[in-house]
Amino acid sequence: MNNHSELKEIVFQFVEQDNNVQIMPLGKGHINDSYKVISNGKEYVLQRINHHIFKNVDQLQDNIFRVTSHIRAKLEARGETDIERKVLSLLPARDEKLY
Repeated sequence: MNNHSELKEIVFQFVEQDNNVQIMPLGKGHINDSYKVISNGKEYVLQRINHHIFKNVDQLQDNIFRVTSHIRAKLEARGETDIERKVLSLLPARDEKLY
């Protein structure tokens, strides 16, 4: 995923259109490609899942959702503060999928 306009198109499936969106490579992964996205004053991480390694993306994303939801619920039950900094927040795309 190297084409900047392609990346912007993907980003805008998750966030509102922003003429000043910034998309920068985030590290050098061996399995997935990761990008830092800054849009409308908020920061996100966009990750391209390697379909050659992870054959069942639906199942992978469902597992990530279940684990993060479980951790979030445990933190909330304990009265933890600043939960957004302690557990992932998954952002669904416009079609409500997590990828």
